[in-house]
Amino acid sequence: RKVAGAPIALNDEGNEIPVTVSVGVAVMAGPRDTVEDMLRRADEGLYAAKRHGRNRVEAIPDAAPRVVATGD
Repeated sequence: RKVAGAPIALNDEGNEIPVTVSVGVAVMAGPRDTVEDMLRRADEGLYAAKRHGRNRVEAIPDAAPRVVATGD
């Protein structure tokens, strides 16, 4: 919310660029899980966050995305 509430000022005329943050989060799912597996899931979470409206965090515990937090 703080990032979305603080657009980037372009000039003194009041022109601004809105800013949002989308994050994908994943943890190691088990002893056979690799760093590559975890990064793939985090990447899936990032794209799920963008698909579902941006400005949010999506966690991928093992396979399916779930919303952790939104900026709404």
